[in-house]
Amino acid sequence: MIVDEVGKLELQQDTGLEPELKHIVEYYKQNSSHTKLMLVVRDYLLNECISKYELIRPVVLNRDFFI
Repeated sequence: MIVDEVGKLELQQDTGLEPELKHIVEYYKQNSSHTKLMLVVRDYLLNECISKYELIRPVVLNRDFFI
């Protein structure tokens, strides 16, 4: 699953797609051996996103990876 994109609203409580995104991330954590999740996040929000959703060992791809 690809979520494009996690922005400022999603990093706040109950704004934007935050409630749904929280459920998606929790589902992924419980089923990580069977599912893959890609979150598109701007570089200046990356650390906040990792912290908020308690992402364990995220693989961070720089946008140059896709060029």
